Amino acid sequence: MKFSCRNLYKFIALGFLNITIAGFVLPANLYAATQKTDFIRLESLLLHEPEQALDTTESLLLQSFPTQQPNNPIWFQLQTIKARALIKLGKFSLAEALLQSLVGYDHAFDNLELYATPFYLLGKLHNEQGDYAQSTQALNRAKALLGENQDSILYANLLYTEARNLRFQAKYQDAMVLLKQAQVLYSRFKADALLADSHNGMGVIFNYIGDFDAALQEFEASLSIQKQLKNQQGVSNVLYNIGEIYRDTGKFSLAFLYFKQSLAIDRTFGNPIHISNSLGKLAQVSLELNEIRSARRYVDEALLLVKAAKSKSDISWQLSILASIYRKSGDYVQAHATASEALMLAVESGAKRTEHLVLMTLSDIEIESSLFPQALTHLNSLLTGKVLGKEEQSKLLKKRAYVYKNLGQLENAIKDLEDYNVEIQALYKEMTEKQLERYKYNSEFARQSIALELSEKEQGLKNVMLENVKLERTLLALFFSVMLAFGLIFLWRMQQKQRLVELKAKLVADSLGEKKRLFADVSHELRTPLTASKLIVEALMHNIEPDVPSAYERLDSKLEQLDSLIKDIYLSAQFDAGVAKFEITMVNLTALVEEIVIDFKPLFAAKKIELEHAMPEEHIMVECDPKRAKQVFGNILKNSLAYTEPNGKAFVQLVKRDWGWLLSFEDSYPGVTDEQLSLVFERMYRCDASRGRDEGGSGLGLSISQQIAETLGWHISAHHSKLGGLRIDIRS
Repeated sequence: MKFSCRNLYKFIALGFLNITIAGFVLPANLYAATQKTDFIRLESLLLHEPEQALDTTESLLLQSFPTQQPNNPIWFQLQTIKARALIKLGKFSLAEALLQSLVGYDHAFDNLELYATPFYLLGKLHNEQGDYAQSTQALNRAKALLGENQDSILYANLLYTEARNLRFQAKYQDAMVLLKQAQVLYSRFKADALLADSHNGMGVIFNYIGDFDAALQEFEASLSIQKQLKNQQGVSNVLYNIGEIYRDTGKFSLAFLYFKQSLAIDRTFGNPIHISNSLGKLAQVSLELNEIRSARRYVDEALLLVKAAKSKSDISWQLSILASIYRKSGDYVQAHATASEALMLAVESGAKRTEHLVLMTLSDIEIESSLFPQALTHLNSLLTGKVLGKEEQSKLLKKRAYVYKNLGQLENAIKDLEDYNVEIQALYKEMTEKQLERYKYNSEFARQSIALELSEKEQGLKNVMLENVKLERTLLALFFSVMLAFGLIFLWRMQQKQRLVELKAKLVADSLGEKKRLFADVSHELRTPLTASKLIVEALMHNIEPDVPSAYERLDSKLEQLDSLIKDIYLSAQFDAGVAKFEITMVNLTALVEEIVIDFKPLFAAKKIELEHAMPEEHIMVECDPKRAKQVFGNILKNSLAYTEPNGKAFVQLVKRDWGWLLSFEDSYPGVTDEQLSLVFERMYRCDASRGRDEGGSGLGLSISQQIAETLGWHISAHHSKLGGLRIDIRS
């Protein structure tokens, strides 16, 4: 954290063999260790390479502090950095054990921020695991240690984590207040990475309450900072949340792309909660696109991760998705049992929003399996709780009307259907009218009491009339207040509608922009071989071609390029339209890979590139379309052949794992940048923009390979190769 870096460099700047820290003297050897410790570099590694940060911290501890020295502030701070790295990597058990040991030490120096940090990290850890009560307790301990010292980044971090706890408990307004306080402190201390995270958190809350325009503004602010910092994990978080908006607005294909990009980045960091969240969203979108097998594959992997992390709220959420998959498959018994288990875990964890989502899933299952009494109970619970936006409440009212109809309660069904067709302002109006009815009832009761008193006590007439006038004035003031509230609510909803229309228009414009760029790229790619062919034909027609046989060969080559490009574009369009055909059969994957590698060896040899391969001794049998599989492997090898420089090396390896199999394609120099790595599967993208089609291909090969692999239920990803180039992994 920056406050500790600042303190550390104050110590180093003194430049003496013995320096004072927190009221006591450091010996010379400790000062030497302090000089070697680059806390700024460790902070950078925590942001970009948490695994390397962990290794570096452990190495520093081993070299400079062979034994535990809890009274040493440098040792103590290195331990907290180690705990932060463990949390980022999802190694929660190790992190908790380390932090519990740190909070057990007595205060040996005056820097209370150092002692408060382990409690803050425990709060952050419990938040990641979905234990919000334990998280809040740890955060309160940290606040108590800080006391009135609230002008620090640590205090801002406490506010941010507490806001996350409130958000998961559906206390959105309270969470916003804390986030705004944290943002003020982050801005003051120029903690850009943390400020970006706070913008991201604020965007999530706006998304939850249906204010998409405000959510996008917060996400754009966060993404801008994260890109400047080159913080890939931060970029992943924002992409994930933008994908949520596309999913909420029914743009499932776009949402899938954003979640997929987020997952690719999450896998490089290895945090199981982040990976499982992205997998869960991919499962939800796949389910919306009726890709049940893909959805099940995503959620099964996610469940393994969250169960290992022992995060009840995350397990609950993944189980609710699994229940939806069972429901989509028609297995209502298993769906109901799974959703019930998810609800129990959500209640135990105290995650109100997760509980809300699980209740919605459970009620859908009960409606479709004709368990109407149970469905009515859960729908009533949802409607009496905190409803998130007009659209969601309208859907719940419609479902409850259907349940009432099947239970024979027609009057209730009609009432819910009427409410369904009324805007959300009517709900506020109805609540206000009920309040007015109570006041009217009280007024009528008062009048009856006055009439009785008049008959009994004539002398109390003046007092009764005075009370009546006061009551009428109160009711009149209340009436005008209610009318004003109606007007304000109406104006607010009109603004919200306008914002939603603008958001939808922006999404449509983005989609059209992508199509225009694709058409422009396709036109450019077609123009290159056509222009070359035209020049050759004109030379032949005017008898100015000196080498006619060579000209025909060049013309044939250009026509083959054109034919190949058209086929690639057509195949890519088939996948987009969902009409690509596959012939699935049982295939010997070992033999298939070896065959295509042997076919490519002469091509690699002609370019002086060494192509080696390693196959398992046993045969690996898989269900796939062999023609499509060859196309995937061939496209990857063509890409390697096009980009690997002469005298380079390429290596293909197939291995069997406990969970299935892994096929890797690696090549040597030149490599790709991190930014290029995230774009290799984009259509019409070439890592070297200067390459023509003769060298670089159409830019569709890897994109088509990705589409085929995912349709076959495989996972394909790009990485940096140890050989210096690119590594493409395909796994079951």
